[in-house]
Amino acid sequence: MARPEPVSQSDAGACGTPGCGHERVVQSLHGQAPPDDTGTKQAEVASVHSILVIAYRLLDRHVSYLDLGGDYFAHRLSEQAHIRRLVAQLERLGDQITIEPMEAPAA
Repeated sequence: MARPEPVSQSDAGACGTPGCGHERVVQSLHGQAPPDDTGTKQAEVASVHSILVIAYRLLDRHVSYLDLGGDYFAHRLSEQAHIRRLVAQLERLGDQITIEPMEAPAA
């Protein structure tokens, strides 16, 4: 018969049994809030969901994955649309913008 692994003091709750739940009671009595990892778990679930959706669509459509690149959304529209979007962003920050075309550099 195999011997159970010893429980370290950090893994054990107030009663000495891992996962017994008493550690949250002890923390609340000492004014310490229990760790809230809800946001972390939600982010993990969202990431896994995104990957599963991508995998499903690739398998369903029988296509290979094509990475569009980090600047895909910046260059998918025309240059003028990109300029208008950047000017609008700066104006929302409270700046007044005047755009003048640059002269061609002399060779």
